[in-house]
Parts: sequence; C-alpha cells; structure tokens
Amino acid sequence: MKSIVKFRVAVALMSATGLILPIIPAEAKAAAAALKVGTIFPLTGELEAYGPSLASAAGLGISQVNAAIKKNKLTGSCTLAGSEDDKTSAAGGVAAATNLVKKKKANVVIGSMASSVTVAIAKAVTVPNNVILISPLSSSKNITSLVDKDTVFRTFPSDLKQAKALVASMALSLGEDATINIGSLKTDFDNALVADFKKAWIANGGKIGAEVSWTTDDTSLNAQAEQLVDGAPDGWLLIDNQSTISDLVRALSSTGEWEPGSTFTTDILNSKALIASIGSKYVEGMRGVTSTFAGENQDSFQTLFESKFPDLTFTGYEPLAYDAAVLACLASVSAKSIDTKKLITALRKVSGPKGTKYSWQKLDAAVKAIAAGKPATYVGAWSEVNFDKQGDPGLTSFDLFTVTSGIPEILPEDKFVVKG
Repeated sequence: MKSIVKFRVAVALMSATGLILPIIPAEAKAAAAALKVGTIFPLTGELEAYGPSLASAAGLGISQVNAAIKKNKLTGSCTLAGSEDDKTSAAGGVAAATNLVKKKKANVVIGSMASSVTVAIAKAVTVPNNVILISPLSSSKNITSLVDKDTVFRTFPSDLKQAKALVASMALSLGEDATINIGSLKTDFDNALVADFKKAWIANGGKIGAEVSWTTDDTSLNAQAEQLVDGAPDGWLLIDNQSTISDLVRALSSTGEWEPGSTFTTDILNSKALIASIGSKYVEGMRGVTSTFAGENQDSFQTLFESKFPDLTFTGYEPLAYDAAVLACLASVSAKSIDTKKLITALRKVSGPKGTKYSWQKLDAAVKAIAAGKPATYVGAWSEVNFDKQGDPGLTSFDLFTVTSGIPEILPEDKFVVKG
C-alpha cells in the first residue's frame, strides 16, 4: 500500500512540475523518422516533356508511404521538401539542389534525368553535404565510379548494361560475327553508350563498320544517311533522341539501301506517340531494348498514374521516379533515423533481395513489416532494384521490342535479364 501511495505522490509531483511524460501506445513506438525528400527534374528546357510527370510520380510515392506510416500508427513521416526545376542544365541542377539541401533541409534528393545534371548535383551539392542522391534515369557509367562516399544511387541501369542488352539481342538476330554500322547523336550519353557497345560487340566476336554522328544543329542528315548505308553492313545501331530521329530515319529511307528490320535502337522508339509522329512506315520492323517492368502487371501503374494526374502525359519512365522515392521513404522506416549512414544501409536492405517481397501495391504491409524489423524487399512499379555496392541496380530486366503496325510490340519470349 505504501508503495502505491509513494507512486501517486511521485506522479503528482512530476505533473505539478511539468515533467510528466505522455504514455505512448506500444504500437506507436516503432518509428519511421521525419524524412524530408526533395525532387529535381527538368520542368523546363530540352527534357521538359518528361519532368512534370516524373516529379508527380515521385511525389505520389512519397505521399503513399507517408500514408502507410500513419495507417500503421508509427511515429515519423516521409514528406516532400520541395520540387525543383533543373532547367535541363548542370547549373540549374546545382541551384535547385542547393535550395533543397541548404534552405529546405532535404535529407534525400531524387533526381535528375540527364546524367550531366545528376553528376553536377552530386559533385557540387549532395556529396559535400553528405546527402543521399537517387537518380531515376541517369545512365552514364561514370556515375558508378563517382567518388561519392556511397551516397549516390540510381534505379535505372547504366549504359554498360544497356550495351550488354543490345549486344545480346543483336547477336541473336544478326549473328555474333555481324558487321554493324553505328549512327549516333553527339551527346555525352550517346557517346558513352556507343563506346560501351563497341567494346562489348567486338569482345563478343562482332565487327564495327562505319561510325557516323550528327548534332541537333545539323539542318540535313542526308550526308550521314549515305555514310551509314555504305559498305553493305549486316545491321545498324542508331542511338538518337526525339529531336533528330525523325529526320534521320526519313533520310535513311530515301537512300533505298537501308533495312529497318536489321536496325536496332535504344528505348527511344518504345513510344507509340513518337512512332506516329515519325510515321510508322519509316520505322516498321525496327527493334530496340528497354529496361522495363519486371512484374506481370505492366499497365497497373500507368492506370493509377493517369487517374491521379489526368492532365499529365505518361511517358513510361514514371515508375522509376516513383520507386526511387518509395525506397527512400522505406529506408527511413527501416533505419528509424535520418542519419545518412543508417539510411544508406537501409536502402540496400529494403531494395532486396532478402526477405519477404512486397509489391508497390502493398505498401501498408511493407511498412508494417519493415517497421517491425522483419526482412523485406520492395518490388517496385518498375522492378526490384537490389542496389549493389556502387548504388546501381544489381539485377536488370530488359525487353526487346519490335515496331509492328506502329506499335512497339514486346513478346513474352523477348524478355531477358542482364546481371553484373
């Protein structure tokens, strides 16, 4: 009885002095952290057709995980610190990142699209300030070797993996010893991919014929087209972007010596809208590789996105931005901290491959399991990531598509995985 009286007196004294602490339900003690995530995308400039949709997808991922945190009655949160425009330039990216990190106190930055912008952001802002950067789309292999204190990650594969995918699909179709003429736009991305493809193609037993390039300032590509059909190659590899590919394939078609069915490209033609704008007759039979959804329900995320953002165009890359944001938020649930080192460890943990797999459609269950300390792998709207020691996707699923009647058709047998 005396002990009960003493306890009541102690509580009364603590209450009177303002020292009494609230009683927190046990289920609420398992915590996420108060993570702030900032996004940087090209809302203006050369890549502005992609930026708004990517930013919206990342914001959707953040809000959905935050809702799952609240639904599971966890303390902590995952919120959007801000959405910035890099103006498709390195300088714009650095200014945007500086604002997010210095003024808005973002713990993680999602961005950007162009590799040159992402590298500039990392070198000038996120690495010096020990802030995690996750790029959904930058593919330069130079990102892999960045001196970044293990703070730079990405959900999109490097050029090197894309080159390996091209080699595998082209060798199967054209033969391992085929001679390939290469045409490419003069950009850092295209130059790097060409170099990686050449090295991998030759190592696989193939031969390289003509190598031709152009710029967005060229008013005509007729001369380049004539050079590309010279030498009667077994096939072609065209690495281009939306600004010049229409002129290129029309010029190639006018030579009368080009065969679209023996021509491969990147994921640029994995777009019904672009094919229609070019004219499907010019690209009928062309093939390309694209890193894409590993899951079976490929249309589910698009349906969700278009219902949430009816005024935005779904470009196909939005799942990558969504997954990057979701992984950042899930890492904070796992780490129960915004400490950078702990978040880095947690990012690899939740990205796989160990533990129960939870799809992007099961975020409530994923958050519950991760908060309880159970091994769990997030299987994203794009794919499972499995971050490797460089912060790159450890396992990448590719599709081979063929332009058929104006549609980039992907057959079940045209799926394969590139590891390493």
